[in-house]
Amino acid sequence: MKLLGHCGEGKNSVTEGIASDKLSIDDLIENLRMADFCYPLKSSLIYFMDTIYFDVEKDVTDENIAKMNMVVEIIAEDLERFIRIEQRVAKAKDGKPKIGVEDIEVDDLEKIDVDINKNFNMLTAFGSFPVVILMEYYVFETVFPGLKNFFELRLAIKPAQHDFFNKLFVVIQKVVNYASKEIHFENSRKLFTTIKKIPQLKEFGGESLANQQLTKWTAAKEEAAKPKELDIMAGLPDLT
Repeated sequence: MKLLGHCGEGKNSVTEGIASDKLSIDDLIENLRMADFCYPLKSSLIYFMDTIYFDVEKDVTDENIAKMNMVVEIIAEDLERFIRIEQRVAKAKDGKPKIGVEDIEVDDLEKIDVDINKNFNMLTAFGSFPVVILMEYYVFETVFPGLKNFFELRLAIKPAQHDFFNKLFVVIQKVVNYASKEIHFENSRKLFTTIKKIPQLKEFGGESLANQQLTKWTAAKEEAAKPKELDIMAGLPDLT
């Protein structure tokens, strides 16, 4: 899936057309819903959606616009779920994720009934990972670049969608508080820079949110770059 998505990089309408024939948006949406808490699969699906349907050279049909919005609604649900799980992890007394169920094989996911908001380890071909780690990769390294390219399509926002986008920006602002790696901050900055420059997002607080977040990061970067004063007396015994 991800390999097929790579074929769409660079806004090539020919490869975009071939790839979309292999996986339609309808099939992609169905798989996203079935994937549930299987975030390695969701990461591949959203990456495919980004390169083949969001970051495109060809014109977008009205039918596809409606389906794109459905994908973004699924993404918004995942972002809210991510916040809830991060909050649970933060409450763990020993600093480790709370385990909701035992390690499970990916092939056994359909055989169990599990709360998707519980923290558990998923056993993959690359090892066993806490779901929160898989979610962080999904959110910051797949979803955020995808949302950036979705917003850059500058699609019209209908009145019925206003409440959704107001809520989406609030959720995004909460999510960025859990960024912990340089790639997380970099993709967050790119997303907010895009939000800031798109006029139709201004009425949903997009520009104000972006300015606030970008200013915060700039101040933090400048503070970190300041030379630190050394206390030459630190560590010496008090002889008074």
